[in-house]
Amino acid sequence: MAPISPSPSRSALRNKAHRYRMLAHLLSILDRYLSWPLPPGPSVGIAIPSTVSKAPGSIQLYFFTALSNPLYPRKQTKPCPPRPVLINFHGGGFSVGHARDDARWAGTVVKAYPDAVVRTASMLYYQEAKKYNLDKTRFVLSGASAGGNLALAMPFRLHDELQKKRWASIRGEVALAGLVVFYTGTDWTRTRKERDATNLIAPQKSMISPSLFKFFDDSYLLAAGLPKRPGTGRVDMSHPYLSPGLAPASLLHAAYPPAVAIYTCG
Repeated sequence: MAPISPSPSRSALRNKAHRYRMLAHLLSILDRYLSWPLPPGPSVGIAIPSTVSKAPGSIQLYFFTALSNPLYPRKQTKPCPPRPVLINFHGGGFSVGHARDDARWAGTVVKAYPDAVVRTASMLYYQEAKKYNLDKTRFVLSGASAGGNLALAMPFRLHDELQKKRWASIRGEVALAGLVVFYTGTDWTRTRKERDATNLIAPQKSMISPSLFKFFDDSYLLAAGLPKRPGTGRVDMSHPYLSPGLAPASLLHAAYPPAVAIYTCG
Protein backbone atom coordinates (compact mmCIF):
# COMPACT_ATOMS: atom_id res chain seq x y z
CA MET A 1 0.00 0.00 0.00
CA ALA A 2 1.31 3.45 -0.87
CA PRO A 3 2.57 5.20 2.27
CA ILE A 4 1.24 8.62 3.20
CA SER A 5 4.20 10.94 3.70
CA PRO A 6 3.91 13.90 6.06
CA SER A 7 1.96 16.63 4.30
CA PRO A 8 3.58 20.04 3.84
CA SER A 9 1.88 23.01 5.44
CA ARG A 10 -1.14 24.54 3.75
CA SER A 11 0.75 27.82 3.27
CA ALA A 12 3.63 26.02 1.51
CA LEU A 13 1.18 24.23 -0.78
CA ARG A 14 -0.62 27.50 -1.46
CA ASN A 15 2.61 29.21 -2.51
CA LYS A 16 3.53 26.32 -4.82
CA ALA A 17 0.03 26.23 -6.24
CA HIS A 18 0.17 29.94 -7.01
CA ARG A 19 3.36 29.51 -9.07
CA TYR A 20 2.16 26.41 -10.90
CA ARG A 21 -1.22 27.97 -11.64
CA MET A 22 0.37 31.07 -13.13
CA LEU A 23 2.40 28.85 -15.49
CA ALA A 24 -0.62 26.67 -16.30
CA HIS A 25 -2.72 29.78 -16.97
CA LEU A 26 -0.12 31.12 -19.41
CA LEU A 27 0.04 27.78 -21.26
CA SER A 28 -3.76 27.64 -21.34
CA ILE A 29 -3.98 31.10 -22.91
CA LEU A 30 -1.39 30.18 -25.56
CA ASP A 31 -3.31 27.02 -26.37
CA ARG A 32 -6.66 28.80 -26.41
CA TYR A 33 -5.68 31.62 -28.76
CA LEU A 34 -2.57 30.51 -30.68
CA SER A 35 -2.88 26.74 -31.17
CA TRP A 36 -4.70 25.74 -34.34
CA PRO A 37 -7.43 24.61 -34.65
CA LEU A 38 -8.68 27.08 -32.10
CA PRO A 39 -10.98 25.59 -29.46
CA PRO A 40 -14.58 26.84 -29.30
CA GLY A 41 -15.62 29.30 -26.63
CA PRO A 42 -18.40 28.46 -24.16
CA SER A 43 -21.94 29.39 -25.08
CA VAL A 44 -22.77 30.41 -21.51
CA GLY A 45 -20.73 30.90 -18.35
CA ILE A 46 -22.19 31.23 -14.87
CA ALA A 47 -20.72 31.44 -11.36
CA ILE A 48 -22.31 29.70 -8.40
CA PRO A 49 -21.31 30.75 -4.85
CA SER A 50 -19.32 28.04 -3.10
CA THR A 51 -20.75 26.55 0.10
CA VAL A 52 -18.15 23.82 0.68
CA SER A 53 -15.31 26.01 1.92
CA LYS A 54 -14.91 28.50 4.73
CA ALA A 55 -13.17 30.85 2.30
CA PRO A 56 -15.53 32.82 0.05
CA GLY A 57 -15.45 31.94 -3.61
CA SER A 58 -17.47 30.63 -6.51
CA ILE A 59 -17.66 27.61 -8.80
CA GLN A 60 -17.44 28.57 -12.46
CA LEU A 61 -19.60 26.58 -14.88
CA TYR A 62 -19.26 26.64 -18.65
CA PHE A 63 -21.88 25.39 -21.09
CA PHE A 64 -21.01 24.38 -24.64
CA THR A 65 -23.74 23.93 -27.23
CA ALA A 66 -24.02 23.79 -31.01
CA LEU A 67 -24.54 27.21 -32.61
CA SER A 68 -27.70 25.86 -34.22
CA ASN A 69 -29.09 24.78 -30.86
CA PRO A 70 -28.23 27.36 -28.18
CA LEU A 71 -28.90 26.89 -24.48
CA TYR A 72 -31.33 29.82 -24.53
CA PRO A 73 -33.31 29.69 -27.81
CA ARG A 74 -34.65 33.11 -28.78
CA LYS A 75 -37.94 31.75 -30.06
CA GLN A 76 -39.59 28.57 -28.93
CA THR A 77 -42.88 27.83 -30.65
CA LYS A 78 -43.34 24.42 -29.04
CA PRO A 79 -41.90 22.60 -26.03
CA CYS A 80 -38.53 20.97 -26.71
CA PRO A 81 -37.61 17.60 -25.18
CA PRO A 82 -35.00 17.74 -22.40
CA ARG A 83 -31.46 17.69 -23.75
CA PRO A 84 -28.76 15.10 -22.97
CA VAL A 85 -25.77 16.40 -21.05
CA LEU A 86 -22.06 15.59 -20.86
CA ILE A 87 -20.54 16.79 -17.58
CA ASN A 88 -16.77 17.07 -17.90
CA PHE A 89 -14.13 17.33 -15.15
CA HIS A 90 -10.90 18.95 -16.34
CA GLY A 91 -7.47 17.58 -15.51
CA GLY A 92 -4.56 19.23 -13.72
CA GLY A 93 -3.45 17.05 -10.84
CA PHE A 94 -6.43 18.15 -8.70
CA SER A 95 -4.70 21.49 -8.21
CA VAL A 96 -4.13 23.33 -11.53
CA GLY A 97 -5.88 23.58 -14.89
CA HIS A 98 -9.07 25.21 -16.09
CA ALA A 99 -12.45 23.99 -17.31
CA ARG A 100 -11.86 25.54 -20.74
CA ASP A 101 -8.74 23.41 -21.24
CA ASP A 102 -11.07 20.69 -22.55
CA ALA A 103 -12.96 22.97 -24.95
CA ARG A 104 -11.88 20.95 -28.00
CA TRP A 105 -13.39 17.82 -26.47
CA ALA A 106 -16.59 19.76 -25.79
CA GLY A 107 -16.64 21.04 -29.37
CA THR A 108 -16.21 17.53 -30.75
CA VAL A 109 -19.16 16.28 -28.72
CA VAL A 110 -21.60 19.03 -29.70
CA LYS A 111 -20.55 18.73 -33.34
CA ALA A 112 -21.41 15.02 -33.29
CA TYR A 113 -24.55 15.52 -31.17
CA PRO A 114 -26.03 18.98 -31.89
CA ASP A 115 -28.84 18.55 -29.36
CA ALA A 116 -26.41 17.85 -26.53
CA VAL A 117 -25.14 20.23 -23.85
CA VAL A 118 -21.59 19.97 -22.50
CA ARG A 119 -20.92 21.58 -19.18
CA THR A 120 -17.71 21.64 -17.21
CA ALA A 121 -16.50 21.63 -13.64
CA SER A 122 -19.58 20.76 -11.62
CA MET A 123 -22.16 18.17 -10.59
CA LEU A 124 -24.62 20.89 -9.52
CA TYR A 125 -26.94 19.24 -11.95
CA TYR A 126 -30.25 18.14 -10.51
CA GLN A 127 -31.13 21.58 -9.13
CA GLU A 128 -30.57 23.26 -12.51
CA ALA A 129 -31.91 20.59 -14.88
CA LYS A 130 -35.36 22.13 -15.17
CA LYS A 131 -34.03 25.67 -15.58
CA TYR A 132 -31.83 24.71 -18.55
CA ASN A 133 -34.12 21.97 -19.94
CA LEU A 134 -31.59 19.21 -19.22
CA ASP A 135 -32.47 15.52 -19.16
CA LYS A 136 -31.82 14.09 -15.69
CA THR A 137 -31.93 10.54 -17.05
CA ARG A 138 -29.44 11.07 -19.89
CA PHE A 139 -26.22 12.50 -18.53
CA VAL A 140 -22.69 11.25 -19.06
CA LEU A 141 -19.55 11.99 -17.04
CA SER A 142 -16.15 12.49 -18.66
CA GLY A 143 -12.68 13.62 -17.68
CA ALA A 144 -8.99 13.27 -18.43
CA SER A 145 -6.21 12.50 -15.96
CA ALA A 146 -7.29 13.83 -12.54
CA GLY A 147 -10.66 14.69 -14.06
CA GLY A 148 -11.02 11.07 -15.14
CA ASN A 149 -10.42 9.91 -11.59
CA LEU A 150 -13.20 12.22 -10.41
CA ALA A 151 -15.51 11.00 -13.17
CA LEU A 152 -14.93 7.36 -12.19
CA ALA A 153 -15.42 8.06 -8.48
CA MET A 154 -18.46 10.33 -8.83
CA PRO A 155 -20.96 7.49 -9.55
CA PHE A 156 -20.06 5.91 -6.21
CA ARG A 157 -20.71 9.16 -4.37
CA LEU A 158 -23.93 9.69 -6.32
CA HIS A 159 -25.03 6.15 -5.46
CA ASP A 160 -24.23 6.69 -1.77
CA GLU A 161 -26.10 10.01 -1.68
CA LEU A 162 -29.20 8.56 -3.36
CA GLN A 163 -29.43 5.91 -0.65
CA LYS A 164 -30.01 8.62 1.96
CA LYS A 165 -33.56 9.31 3.12
CA ARG A 166 -33.57 12.93 2.04
CA TRP A 167 -33.10 11.90 -1.61
CA ALA A 168 -35.65 9.07 -1.58
CA SER A 169 -38.16 11.07 -3.64
CA ILE A 170 -35.78 11.60 -6.59
CA ARG A 171 -34.04 8.22 -6.82
CA GLY A 172 -35.94 7.28 -9.95
CA GLU A 173 -35.48 10.70 -11.54
CA VAL A 174 -31.67 10.68 -11.88
CA ALA A 175 -29.93 8.15 -14.11
CA LEU A 176 -26.31 8.15 -15.23
CA ALA A 177 -26.09 7.05 -18.88
CA GLY A 178 -22.35 6.62 -19.41
CA LEU A 179 -18.71 7.32 -18.53
CA VAL A 180 -15.88 8.41 -20.85
CA VAL A 181 -12.44 8.84 -19.27
CA PHE A 182 -8.92 9.35 -20.60
CA TYR A 183 -5.56 8.26 -19.06
CA THR A 184 -6.83 8.36 -15.50
CA GLY A 185 -5.55 7.03 -12.19
CA THR A 186 -7.55 4.15 -10.72
CA ASP A 187 -5.39 2.71 -7.91
CA TRP A 188 -3.88 4.80 -5.10
CA THR A 189 -2.68 1.76 -3.15
CA ARG A 190 0.43 1.59 -5.35
CA THR A 191 3.18 4.19 -5.44
CA ARG A 192 3.92 6.12 -8.61
CA LYS A 193 7.17 4.16 -8.89
CA GLU A 194 5.24 0.90 -8.82
CA ARG A 195 2.79 2.16 -11.42
CA ASP A 196 5.56 3.46 -13.69
CA ALA A 197 7.16 0.00 -13.58
CA THR A 198 4.19 -1.37 -15.54
CA ASN A 199 4.99 1.01 -18.42
CA LEU A 200 8.63 0.76 -19.49
CA ILE A 201 8.54 3.99 -21.51
CA ALA A 202 6.89 6.08 -18.79
CA PRO A 203 10.09 7.81 -17.54
CA GLN A 204 11.15 8.77 -21.07
CA LYS A 205 7.73 9.88 -22.25
CA SER A 206 6.40 11.74 -19.21
CA MET A 207 6.34 15.53 -19.46
CA ILE A 208 5.65 15.82 -15.72
CA SER A 209 8.57 15.91 -13.30
CA PRO A 210 8.63 13.82 -10.08
CA SER A 211 8.51 17.04 -8.02
CA LEU A 212 5.35 18.17 -9.80
CA PHE A 213 3.76 14.75 -9.28
CA LYS A 214 4.57 15.05 -5.56
CA PHE A 215 2.90 18.47 -5.47
CA PHE A 216 -0.20 16.99 -7.09
CA ASP A 217 -0.31 14.17 -4.53
CA ASP A 218 0.28 16.48 -1.57
CA SER A 219 -2.46 18.85 -2.75
CA TYR A 220 -5.07 16.11 -3.18
CA LEU A 221 -4.19 13.49 -0.57
CA LEU A 222 -4.22 15.56 2.61
CA ALA A 223 -4.12 12.93 5.35
CA ALA A 224 -6.68 14.71 7.53
CA GLY A 225 -9.35 14.47 4.85
CA LEU A 226 -8.74 10.95 3.55
CA PRO A 227 -11.20 8.10 4.23
CA LYS A 228 -10.31 5.81 7.11
CA ARG A 229 -10.62 2.07 7.55
CA PRO A 230 -13.56 1.36 9.89
CA GLY A 231 -12.44 0.82 13.48
CA THR A 232 -8.74 1.46 12.80
CA GLY A 233 -8.31 5.16 12.12
CA ARG A 234 -5.82 4.23 9.36
CA VAL A 235 -6.05 5.81 5.93
CA ASP A 236 -7.85 3.58 3.45
CA MET A 237 -6.18 4.16 0.08
CA SER A 238 -8.30 1.40 -1.46
CA HIS A 239 -11.54 3.31 -0.85
CA PRO A 240 -13.55 3.55 -4.11
CA TYR A 241 -13.60 7.35 -3.88
CA LEU A 242 -9.78 7.30 -4.22
CA SER A 243 -9.18 4.05 -6.11
CA PRO A 244 -12.24 3.41 -8.29
CA GLY A 245 -10.40 0.58 -10.04
CA LEU A 246 -10.49 -1.42 -6.79
CA ALA A 247 -14.23 -1.09 -6.21
CA PRO A 248 -15.99 -4.44 -5.61
CA ALA A 249 -18.05 -5.84 -8.47
CA SER A 250 -21.26 -5.42 -6.47
CA LEU A 251 -20.69 -1.65 -6.18
CA LEU A 252 -19.74 -1.35 -9.85
CA HIS A 253 -22.98 -3.03 -10.89
CA ALA A 254 -25.00 -0.87 -8.51
CA ALA A 255 -23.41 2.52 -9.30
CA TYR A 256 -22.00 2.40 -12.82
CA PRO A 257 -23.98 2.91 -16.04
CA PRO A 258 -24.10 0.23 -18.75
CA ALA A 259 -21.79 2.22 -21.08
CA VAL A 260 -18.19 2.84 -19.91
CA ALA A 261 -15.26 3.86 -22.13
CA ILE A 262 -11.71 4.09 -20.74
CA TYR A 263 -8.84 5.29 -22.95
CA THR A 264 -5.50 4.48 -21.32
CA CYS A 265 -3.34 6.37 -23.85
CA GLY A 266 -0.21 4.45 -23.01
